[in-house]
Amino acid sequence: MKPVTFNGINTTLRGNGDTIADLPVYTDGLACVSAWELSDEEIAYLVKHRKVYLTVFHPPNKFPPVGLTVDNPLPTFIIGESKIIKP
Repeated sequence: MKPVTFNGINTTLRGNGDTIADLPVYTDGLACVSAWELSDEEIAYLVKHRKVYLTVFHPPNKFPPVGLTVDNPLPTFIIGESKIIKP
């Protein structure tokens, strides 16, 4: 998978240019939304196995809230004082 731009991004989290890619995101300061594009091979694997795995690095015993969706969540994404962005 690779990170891709989408309607509504308002910043880019910078990678190291080597092993960590830049990540275009929408953020309201409390949460970030990013979009990822799958290769043809990944799509075939997903169709066959019907699973997505999410890895989140976190401190011990503190798992942050996360969301995983196939739809752009921005039309309904409201946290704190966030504004609704139409994709």
